[in-house]
Amino acid sequence: MEPLPFRSVLTRSPRRFTIFADNLPLPLPGCYAIYGLLTNKWYVGDTRNMTSRRRQHEDDIRKKRQTLVFHADVYASSIEQFAFIPLFYFLVDRKFLASVETSLINELDSLLPNGYNVFSSRHDPGWTAPLRRPESMAKSRTNDVTRFSRLPQTLNSPKSIAKRNASLRTAAVKAKRAKSQREAFAAPEFKINHAAIMRDIYARPGATEKRSKIITESWKKRREKYGPSGRPPRKPK
Repeated sequence: MEPLPFRSVLTRSPRRFTIFADNLPLPLPGCYAIYGLLTNKWYVGDTRNMTSRRRQHEDDIRKKRQTLVFHADVYASSIEQFAFIPLFYFLVDRKFLASVETSLINELDSLLPNGYNVFSSRHDPGWTAPLRRPESMAKSRTNDVTRFSRLPQTLNSPKSIAKRNASLRTAAVKAKRAKSQREAFAAPEFKINHAAIMRDIYARPGATEKRSKIITESWKKRREKYGPSGRPPRKPK
């Protein structure tokens, strides 16, 4: 096996992959490899975000989610004995991602038993998603039930309500709402639709009596608050 063509190691940590300073993972789509420095074996994969995929691999290993073949060798040694190496970036279109991944798997001979890839591509007809352990799935379901059961209390808590109200009272939100209302009112079909809706409402049985009752109760509350006139006092100029 020829030595890797990289000049210097950037990081070596017991919780992270080895990364080379002249080949840093960037937040771009592309193909990458995970290389075992002790085993001399490769794993090739493709991703939409190289940086996020590296962190996801590290998180799976840290939480003991054995979903890929090379994880067994990581647990037997350490994650720092494996290097995360970006191989190819897609700057424009990702439609050739699968074919590039397949060619890299063949070039690096990373299929089992010489490497860590089970299939020539995750787009292979025989490929299936890695199975999660039953205890991991049960824990995930329990967390989901707990989180969603608390959701109504969280959304209706005084703190959440105050936060939503404060966000709705900002000048930008008010200006946007006023603009959309002006545009809606200025539309020619608005008056026609509004008139049709109001005619339908007033044609319903008891609509007039209900409207009169609402207006009467409203004025009663205003008189209790502001006096016989039912109007707030004018502010002095």
